[in-house]
Amino acid sequence: MWYGLIAIGIYYFYNKEEAEDAGQNTISQETKIEPSNLRLGLSNIDSLNPILSKNQNIQDFSKLLYEPLFNITSDFKLEPALGIEFSKAEGNVYFVKLRENVKWHNGADFKAEDVKYTIEKIKELGDSSIYNANVSNINNVEIVGNNLVKLYLNAEEMFFEYNLTFPIISSSLFAGEDIRNSDKNNFPIGTGRYKLKAINTSSQMELEQNNNWWNKSTENLRINTITIRIYETIAEVYNGYKLRAD
Repeated sequence: MWYGLIAIGIYYFYNKEEAEDAGQNTISQETKIEPSNLRLGLSNIDSLNPILSKNQNIQDFSKLLYEPLFNITSDFKLEPALGIEFSKAEGNVYFVKLRENVKWHNGADFKAEDVKYTIEKIKELGDSSIYNANVSNINNVEIVGNNLVKLYLNAEEMFFEYNLTFPIISSSLFAGEDIRNSDKNNFPIGTGRYKLKAINTSSQMELEQNNNWWNKSTENLRINTITIRIYETIAEVYNGYKLRAD
């Protein structure tokens, strides 16, 4: 399922070798050249860490790299992601069972500590994080095991589980650092279907498919790599797209 990605400055380009081969051979109507790369444009980057950024384009882009506990489908149902089950133990207590055998892009194991860390950091950031409202009613996070967390709310809240859609970040990656000022924010590491392959923070990033992604049942994506051009302003994104289209 594709998420709401950056709508501005998107265009496909075909694998060069495939295109050259297609020009040298007769192609039947059944032959189809699939795009292998997607190009996107981003501007006004404040942070590549999704719990710090207030740029909507960054939030959309980050869905390629990071995952929440649950997604919300087009018909407003909860879809398991890093969380696979939730249950209400008492009026203000929730249990969330986490997916097992999930790896961060750097090979580290995804654990309950990452969920606790993310929630506590968002609360610590307060209004500086766009996800503050999602966690403001959480009073405490208790780790029950590697794959189970217990959430204590300040007050009972109907449909609280719909708040569990914020991206989870790695606790071990930022251990001992001030997350607001960490250089690691410029080199995002998530659990998502794409991972960072290369980056020049002033001009371009390149993502590639995450071959260790947990969702093995998902249909293989035709897009192998995603190239993101970085611009100063949204006007430059428009111009870059127009020039490429011409």
